[in-house]
Amino acid sequence: MRAERSAAPEVSGPRWAASPTRQPQSGLEPYVEAVRGHVVLVAAILVAVVVASIAWLAVRAPEYRANAEIFVTPLPAETVALVGLPLIQDLREPTRTIQTAAALVESHAAAARTAETLGPTWTRRQVERAITVEPKGETNILEVSAVADSPQLAANLANTYSSSALAVRRTTLQQLARATIPSVRARLRQLNPANPGASELQSALNRLESLAAGRDPTLSLAQAATPPTSALGAPGWLIVALALLAGGVLGVATAVAIDRITPRRITSEDELVEVFPLPILARIPILPRQQRGVLSLDVHPEAREALRSVQVQLDLQGERPRTVMITSPSPEDGKTTTALAFGVAIADAGARVILIDTDVRRLPIRTGLEADRDAVSTIQARTRRLDQGGEPRPSLRPLLRRVAGHPNLQLLDAMDVGFDSADPHSRSRFADLVRAAGSEADYVLLDTPPVGVISDALTLLELVDDVLVVARIRATKRLHVEVARDLLGRAGVVPAGYLVIGERTLGSYPYPVAPRAR
Repeated sequence: MRAERSAAPEVSGPRWAASPTRQPQSGLEPYVEAVRGHVVLVAAILVAVVVASIAWLAVRAPEYRANAEIFVTPLPAETVALVGLPLIQDLREPTRTIQTAAALVESHAAAARTAETLGPTWTRRQVERAITVEPKGETNILEVSAVADSPQLAANLANTYSSSALAVRRTTLQQLARATIPSVRARLRQLNPANPGASELQSALNRLESLAAGRDPTLSLAQAATPPTSALGAPGWLIVALALLAGGVLGVATAVAIDRITPRRITSEDELVEVFPLPILARIPILPRQQRGVLSLDVHPEAREALRSVQVQLDLQGERPRTVMITSPSPEDGKTTTALAFGVAIADAGARVILIDTDVRRLPIRTGLEADRDAVSTIQARTRRLDQGGEPRPSLRPLLRRVAGHPNLQLLDAMDVGFDSADPHSRSRFADLVRAAGSEADYVLLDTPPVGVISDALTLLELVDDVLVVARIRATKRLHVEVARDLLGRAGVVPAGYLVIGERTLGSYPYPVAPRAR
């Protein structure tokens, strides 16, 4: 009995195939699946962003800001016009008035005087970069802000600049007032005391004498700066928390972008059955990432029991010996690892097993198991002589390799016999070896290339009784499943079912066996 075949050229699924039970996707499901499919990448991005934020915090110099306040008292416009001095006048628009005052306070002369007061380590440009003068809201107060690398220095800088700016203003007004007083006095002497203009000139003279004495009626220090209690910017814990959030968003966005530009992967059993309706024969726990791709004869108890159940299901469909093809839609689905584990599991249960590696385009199973290189060289040399007609066709037994610790399991490498799926003569000779293996074993397992990518497996369908398809959730590509479905359908073959890799092993085998009394 060979693999089950249908008469129709297309396979819509056997009568016993599970119907799709896929539920509508929620809004978050694509993001969750993208993260699960690229969890290492997402974690790496997250860690990189957090580490970068911590490194930035470690090298960042803290900055402190202190504020001093200057009160502005504008004079009536007509008074200023009478005197003719650059005093702050009421412009009838509070915003323009306070902005004019800010422009008068923030000056090169004030910055230069501040630098001179602070010492030789300061320059005018440094002071100007550290100082800002701005109106405080809708009030008549100017806020002099100073930024420095210590709280005390910030307060000292703000207070020094405020004092320097007021001093520069007083000096300027003193000089102008003293220069104007003589002319005002001369005009006043020329007027009759009873003249109304005499009283206005006297008022102006009084104001000029006040300015000459060093009193500015328009600007005064309202509040001195005090050392700040905390640095500028967000606290370190908040920056790390924001970096954690940003790293998570960036990681998820990268994972989703990769999923959008790369072939879509199967994300659930429901989707797998929906694309290619076949029964799920076994669910195999996923290996830790560092163990994937590494061939091992140590089969996890949960995987062993799942694969033993596959043997039972195959036995229900017919008598031994059985030739079973193990293939997959995509590369890296865990097909070869599963084939070896299946062979070990059923061989250890008492069945005689010959595992034939037909994937000649990749490293053979025997290489992964570190087979005897001398034996390999001997067999390959014998095969070359056979191809050249140097000796008769060898029997199956010299080509088989036993596996240490598993007496019921033997390996046959198609590469040793020069198997070429494109060569009819080679296919015929290989078919004889497979039939001979069937007479030597209870199970002949053919590990083939992925049928969704390479056509080699299609040339072996006539030799097998059952086809098992290995799929790995979040790794198998949907396109390859569709291709495998179509190719097998055109060949009229219905696989026995799926071996789904995707469950995570959480601990030891959940069904321990108690020791029996002897």
